[in-house]
Amino acid sequence: MWIFFFFFFFPFVLFAEIEQLKLHILSKIPHSLPAFTQGLSIEEDHLYESTGLYGQSSVRQIDLSTGRVIKFSYVSKELFGEGLAALSDKIIQVTWKEGKALIYDRLSFKLDHTITYSGEGWGLCKEGENLWMSNGTSLLTERNGKTFLPLRTLNVVYHEKPLLFLNDLESVGTHLFANVWGENVIVRIDKGTGNVTAEIDAAPLLGQLGGRKLSSDEVLNGIAYRKKTDTFILTGKNWPYFFEVKFVP
Repeated sequence: MWIFFFFFFFPFVLFAEIEQLKLHILSKIPHSLPAFTQGLSIEEDHLYESTGLYGQSSVRQIDLSTGRVIKFSYVSKELFGEGLAALSDKIIQVTWKEGKALIYDRLSFKLDHTITYSGEGWGLCKEGENLWMSNGTSLLTERNGKTFLPLRTLNVVYHEKPLLFLNDLESVGTHLFANVWGENVIVRIDKGTGNVTAEIDAAPLLGQLGGRKLSSDEVLNGIAYRKKTDTFILTGKNWPYFFEVKFVP
């Protein structure tokens, strides 16, 4: 009897189902264009955005109530801006292929210094005093928030296989959230195991773009957690809106 019990229940422990979540859209906030969004971050209820493309990359601070750009700084034209993380006094922005992390003063938006790293930079988010970074593979790297040195890596697994193209990131509690490049999907990742524990269908956002026709590279990208309201801010590359949403069963 006990042998039967073990074999009957063990597979359900080993291969736990991935929870399916939906978006509950609470509001739309105007998104000042052009903005080839690469990453979002919220600090003290201020929204920060990194935009990409050579010669067009920037860092922006945005009023969450109106979408108005409050502060703005261009990135050097030879750099392609990617994800960013806003900390108490700094903003850290990674670059695509250049191996440079740009460190700004959060209040003045002045570039303070740069730190070099190896590999590509895609998404970035804060983890307490540290950071999580993606590079377009299934591998996420936790980094020291001051030195940017790697501390550990986490391989993200979806149905027992590595999940590629992880892009912008957000850390909430014991989980990381990531949008998957080229897909209208956000995944929730267990920080301890790397297993995907939930996926969120973000396709309904496409119907909220006011009829705007998107090019093939104007995809979902950008996720930030708003602690004040327990909501998420989402957008895409050159999308006309930010969306404030909740993830619900």
